[in-house]
Amino acid sequence: GGTLGIAYLFLMGRGYRLSLGQMGFRSWRLGRGILYLLGILFAYYFVVSPLYMLLLELFGISFDPAQDLPEAYNPAQAGLGVALAVALVQVAMILPVIEELFFRGIIYQGLESRWGYLPAAIVSATIFTLVHVDPVIFFPIFALGFGFATLFYLTRSLWPSIIGHVIVNIIGVM
Repeated sequence: GGTLGIAYLFLMGRGYRLSLGQMGFRSWRLGRGILYLLGILFAYYFVVSPLYMLLLELFGISFDPAQDLPEAYNPAQAGLGVALAVALVQVAMILPVIEELFFRGIIYQGLESRWGYLPAAIVSATIFTLVHVDPVIFFPIFALGFGFATLFYLTRSLWPSIIGHVIVNIIGVM
């Protein structure tokens, strides 16, 4: 949240006047947007993730996302109901909106206006990945960032990528 505020203040200080619509909160074609969203989620869960897990296994790298969770989010170590509720609200509802607004609404759109779709999608996905800090999950996070940038490019709205991000985070929390 703080990063988003700093970015917004920086842009305002440079003379940009950003409305919610300019940042990507626009209407979108529901049917087409859902098809694009389902395609990206399908590619992530049934192509990228299995291939990545196979590569990790081939290189002998173990990956257990539950071991990296803070105690407050780990239902095995904390009260299940409270931990799940906190995780769902923070990780699956608030963060997707903030991250999509920052990475696709500000960074991607700013880069796309100068460089076009592909370079902007690659750079914004790379920044998205680096912010998530874990080198073991670099490729899947990059794929999601690239997919969400593509979703924004195809729909010109943040809503489909926010919905996709919420779905991915809900599945991750569960």
